[in-house]
Amino acid sequence: MNGIDDLLLLTYRFPPTGGVGSRRWAKFSKYLSRLDWRIHVVAANFCLDDKVNWARDVAGNDNVLVHRVSTRVPGFFFKPARSLLQRLGRRIALGVMRRHKEAIDIAEFALSDYVTEAKKLISARGINKVVASGPPGSLFYAGALLKIDCPNIELTLDYRDAWVHDRDFHFPERIGLDKKRRIIACEAFALRAADRVVVVTEDMRTMLLQTYRIDPDKVRVIHNGFDREDYPAAIIAPDLPHSPEVLRIFYGGVLGTNPDGRLRALVELAKCCEGLASEGVCIEFLLCSDLQPDFFATYESSILREATRCSPMVDHASLVHEILAADVCLSINDMKDPHAFGTKIFDYMALGRPMFHVSNGGRLSELLEQCGEVTATYDPLSLSAALLDLWRRHRSGALRKQSVSYECFNLKSLAARYDALLRERLN
Repeated sequence: MNGIDDLLLLTYRFPPTGGVGSRRWAKFSKYLSRLDWRIHVVAANFCLDDKVNWARDVAGNDNVLVHRVSTRVPGFFFKPARSLLQRLGRRIALGVMRRHKEAIDIAEFALSDYVTEAKKLISARGINKVVASGPPGSLFYAGALLKIDCPNIELTLDYRDAWVHDRDFHFPERIGLDKKRRIIACEAFALRAADRVVVVTEDMRTMLLQTYRIDPDKVRVIHNGFDREDYPAAIIAPDLPHSPEVLRIFYGGVLGTNPDGRLRALVELAKCCEGLASEGVCIEFLLCSDLQPDFFATYESSILREATRCSPMVDHASLVHEILAADVCLSINDMKDPHAFGTKIFDYMALGRPMFHVSNGGRLSELLEQCGEVTATYDPLSLSAALLDLWRRHRSGALRKQSVSYECFNLKSLAARYDALLRERLN
């Protein structure tokens, strides 16, 4: 490789800002910098550093240069809203701002600053490779505007989540028809302008191709994944003792309070466990989620009331210990998001843990089933059959002997694929 190539990245969150939105490109920036790329990151300037973030992946790296732009949003919008009054005040104020500035998402308030900063860097550094990562989806639109002013750049849109198909759109209120029309128009415009489109799942690729007229060869899949450097030997304890008399199931990630969301699967699982108790099946849950410690206090299910809970802000070494202490790790896709690959699934893969996945279809279910993992739908009969299968594997010792390699989700390998894609000659 001759010299260093420059890459311009437009993203909203970047360390020390945390959240899953900053993880993908913190990791890719680290590994691409080792593949002779200098990454210029244009990201929002937040007033807070998140407790859990990926700053260690990019801090002190001379080939990851961060350029901050103002969010153009008051700082209190990004601080935790701990009371109903705070959440209501934030919702009203953000709604007023949105209507006043006609913003399609929170990043559009800073759209002109993103484009201006990007043009300065392109001019100063002679950059011709640009990646716009979203959501927020307006950064795709920013990339398209940049392409108009700088037609020689090669623009890649990097979809961490769907835009038009996303139910949130970064605003808590219901999405109006006029806003939806504008979002669809902006996304279509960005997709026409882009030279490449990268998505994180095959299901997302299918959704895009079904919604817009895009050359299928232009849309590639590069998954999220796990980083081996997050699991040094020092935090992985020797094999912990496991009792054949009890099946311990770990769940890590968001559950939410929506009774028709992921929580529904957990409640149904608890009911199934109670039904199987008469057959000698003994199952315990360990939950690391967003729910308050006393959330299940009034539930009829003793399994949920007695479930061991740990903080969602637990440090990574402690999280690894909890995962290794469990017999099987649970992954749940919301019924409306069967295409999703939750971030905790990659921890399970990296640590070689047996997995139990609940989803109404989706490519992840297919993949895990092909690898011999246990899967189920939200249907109680399916859940009960899966739990019984897990119990039998646990009692026989087959669960602990299970060994599956998921190295195709190693971020080092995925970054090498991104490197190859960015260096491909365009037709």
